[in-house]
Amino acid sequence: MTDNGPEIDACFPADLTIESGYKVIMNPETLYKALIDRNPAYDGRAYVGVHTTGIFCRLTCPARKPKRENVEFFATSSDCLEAGFRPCKRCRPMAISATKDDIVNDLMTRLEADPGFRWSERAVADLGYDPSTVRRAFQRHYGQSFLSLARLYRIGTGARLIEEGNRVIDAQVSSGFESDSGFRAAFSRLTGITPSASKDNAKLSAHWIETPIGPLFVVADATHLHLLEFTERKALPTELARLQQRTRTQLTVGRTRITEQIAAEVSDYF
Repeated sequence: MTDNGPEIDACFPADLTIESGYKVIMNPETLYKALIDRNPAYDGRAYVGVHTTGIFCRLTCPARKPKRENVEFFATSSDCLEAGFRPCKRCRPMAISATKDDIVNDLMTRLEADPGFRWSERAVADLGYDPSTVRRAFQRHYGQSFLSLARLYRIGTGARLIEEGNRVIDAQVSSGFESDSGFRAAFSRLTGITPSASKDNAKLSAHWIETPIGPLFVVADATHLHLLEFTERKALPTELARLQQRTRTQLTVGRTRITEQIAAEVSDYF
């Protein structure tokens, strides 16, 4: 830490200033020039949202450059998603650059290999990584810490076990939660339902889909897809509550024919 805020990695461009929360506060004109020049020094450090297309990109994106009045700059891809922009299919701004973020790639590989593992700062340090460095790296790419992201993966592990017919207690233990109340609270905060919610008369089924850029939360009924969203999105609980209110239907964990179709399409895309 410094007197002016979080310590900034040496690989940041010298004129890129980040305040608490990693919000870009530098002159937007400097970022726009970096966009026009496709300056690689800013790759993964700042993102641009284009209002005319509703898409956000890396500053190195090869697509045709938008006019200055049509763009807005963000510090993280999560900030872009929260603002309503969709990721560009050409520059893939949600993807991680292996040459610049070996720590992120290593931890994400470990997380995806064992999503039920109970991560802690001690476990991160045992791998030889500084927890504060890991926290900053994941905050830049995902808008949240590695431990928060790992917690989402663990909840997803529990949800899959429940939808496969396992008992809630078995799902709790397998997903790394020591207490029943902690698992139920975490599950309910994310989905708006309890792990043991009855499936009787339920029309909307929630399911997790793993992707190379993070887990997606899908809600579908027997004939339609109702919601497909990254689990890291802060507005997800609100979206789920509105969906249940609008459809007057209880949401539960499970799969439908539509869920399987969407999972296959997402897999084909990647």
